[in-house]
Amino acid sequence: MAKLESTCHAVLCVDPDNEVHGLLSQLLSDHHPTFVNNAFEAIRELHSRAYDAFVLEQDLPDWSGIDLCRQIRKVDPHGPILFYTGAARLKDRERALRVGASAYLCKPVDPQRLRAELSVLLELATLESLDARFEAERATQDELATYDAKALKRAGAATQKLTSSMEHTARLQASRAFLKSGGTRANFERWWPSLFAAALAHYQLLENFPLFW
Repeated sequence: MAKLESTCHAVLCVDPDNEVHGLLSQLLSDHHPTFVNNAFEAIRELHSRAYDAFVLEQDLPDWSGIDLCRQIRKVDPHGPILFYTGAARLKDRERALRVGASAYLCKPVDPQRLRAELSVLLELATLESLDARFEAERATQDELATYDAKALKRAGAATQKLTSSMEHTARLQASRAFLKSGGTRANFERWWPSLFAAALAHYQLLENFPLFW
């Protein structure tokens, strides 16, 4: 198995309480926490970049954390979602886990327990993403194999444009394979440049024409 690299994770924290922001800022100081106060801001962040994990309050000013969790799962099926909430009702916990939450902690809780729980979820997500990477690599190589090497050799000045087209279609196939196999959106975004570069170099060597990437 590949060795896990030390990574500074991007974590989206959704809570209207500024005191919670301060607490999480200290707990997650070795990562990159982003704080928003409601679901609307969270959805905007979700579509602007990939996050490694999400920390949610259930009681938000606009939506519920459960509704937000459901929306996150449409974009990132396997990213860790940790509820850190004052909603201690059993039905809230059950609903959150049913729609895709990874863990559900009720306030007040030992801050170090929250930190430890999130660390475990992030490590598990990385391990599952490493397994999914093999599927993404295979999907990328399969997609590149559909291109006509002779046409690429004749492309001349248009080679870079064709390469961009190849990357676009390969990325779509690789992303689907990666997420289907349990990988997280953030890890795919992090690994894609090197994954594609390796697949392209392999393709070029097999087709025996000069590297143009």
